Amino acid sequence: MKRHNHFRGVFAKNTLPKKMNQLEFGIVNNVTLPANGTHWVCYFNSPKNKFIELIDSFGLPPAKEIQKYLHQSNKSIQYTSAQIQDTFSIKCGYFCIDYIKD
Repeated sequence: MKRHNHFRGVFAKNTLPKKMNQLEFGIVNNVTLPANGTHWVCYFNSPKNKFIELIDSFGLPPAKEIQKYLHQSNKSIQYTSAQIQDTFSIKCGYFCIDYIKD
């Protein structure tokens, strides 16, 4: 991921940066540190889009902390409610990496 100029990083929902860049993407865990990780989601913000894309393989809306960070862009958050990951699977991080690689 480091080879992508606009990859912001990997965060817990309570360690997101203070300010969002006009062009960035990142991966966020739905956990509040110092607890262990729970579920990974990823986002993409581009000045070319009127919305921010959020990918959650369970098809859930973003946690409030993640929403607060993404709304700094003054854009709507677009996510799908379709669940593409089995409830008992632990592959959410792989879905995030696949999305970002595209």
